[in-house]
Amino acid sequence: MRGLSYKIGNHFRENIVLYALMLLVFSLGAMLGVLGSSGLNDGQVQNLTRYLDLLIQNSQQEIPNSYRLFQRALTINLQSLAAIWLLGLTVIGLPLIGAVIMARGFILGFSIAFLVTQGIEIGGGWIVATCFLPQNLIYVPVLVAAGVRGTLFSLSLTRTTGWRNDRQSTWARFCLYCLFIGILSLLMSFGAWIEGYVSPWLFKLLLS
Repeated sequence: MRGLSYKIGNHFRENIVLYALMLLVFSLGAMLGVLGSSGLNDGQVQNLTRYLDLLIQNSQQEIPNSYRLFQRALTINLQSLAAIWLLGLTVIGLPLIGAVIMARGFILGFSIAFLVTQGIEIGGGWIVATCFLPQNLIYVPVLVAAGVRGTLFSLSLTRTTGWRNDRQSTWARFCLYCLFIGILSLLMSFGAWIEGYVSPWLFKLLLS
């Protein structure tokens, strides 16, 4: 156990710059999402506000379909992980890993900014805290970790010379890469469970 903790700590120390870069890319995407929400025209704001009001009314009147919410969240997040995993298998896909991270940051930033500004009369900050914060405490670190691991594996391919030992080393790194992404998928599944079963309950509790 102590050896595992040492390896994890050493991994973070060796790749702290890459982790910081991925966090910066995600934060940049979130900032762009916030700016994007402020640039909506009146018609777009009205349509999204009506959708938000409908969501609130349904939450007050109906029992949310938690399994459907869980299934949708799981699909979206596993698709993001799969995209990062596939892009990490190629050298040319390396820049696109950052694009996936930035896109997820944009979506989160846009959603939070819109809910805070347009749902302020019903407590926009509380909506963000109950609907977005719990699962994203898992989603964001997992995405960042996947982006770092995908980048490291992609960079390792540039150092392969084609000799037998290098091919064996690449295969070993590939297996570890897949195992790491598999573990992250389990964490994503837990986050999706929170989004599907816990967050709606907290939201309903808030509205009541």
